[in-house]
Amino acid sequence: MIRRVRPPWRVRRRSRGRRPEDFPARLRAEVLERNPRLGLGEELIACFRDQAGRKPDSLAATFVRNGLAGRIEANALDR
Repeated sequence: MIRRVRPPWRVRRRSRGRRPEDFPARLRAEVLERNPRLGLGEELIACFRDQAGRKPDSLAATFVRNGLAGRIEANALDR
């Protein structure tokens, strides 16, 4: 029988990816060691900018205009 082991903290569905600093530094380091981001932020920014360029009225364009790139670049998981 396989049992799910629950961590001492809960990750709510709506908050995934937010506030990574709330998780212990050691845990973040272990996760990133096993699953490196490998330029994920730069790739996301490029995709949003590409979409925004093709569709200036899109949600992607709104995100780009509102500083999405800066928020992605400031992500604690990339430090």
